[in-house]
Amino acid sequence: MIKRVWLFELGREVRISEPKKHFAAHADAYVRYISVFLYPQGCRAFFADVPWIGSHLRVLDAGCGTGIITFALLEAH
Repeated sequence: MIKRVWLFELGREVRISEPKKHFAAHADAYVRYISVFLYPQGCRAFFADVPWIGSHLRVLDAGCGTGIITFALLEAH
């Protein structure tokens, strides 16, 4: 079990004693941030326009993010 996570931002070390709580608290802010720039909609439009991406593909979502790209792909096809 991870007890502590170190983040390196702007050349300084930041220690996080409860990483799960830290990243969970920031996930909603991240989704709001990328939504302002219409990132999910842009991804969806891209996937809809690319001819070699279609419903015949199988996709593995490795669980390394919010799932926005996976949902955009599903909604495009």
